[in-house]
Amino acid sequence: MADTPKPLSEGQQYIFRPFITLPNGTVLWARNYGKRAFRIPVGPVSER
Repeated sequence: MADTPKPLSEGQQYIFRPFITLPNGTVLWARNYGKRAFRIPVGPVSER
């Protein structure tokens, strides 16, 4: 069962990383979960 991505809200941006590091130092690789990358929200877009 695939996760359906949440819609991109106004001004929201994401970065994609092949791994994430948990607070206890454990590294989780996306390939171990059947994904190419994890999607990480980085907050609203700032206008310069």
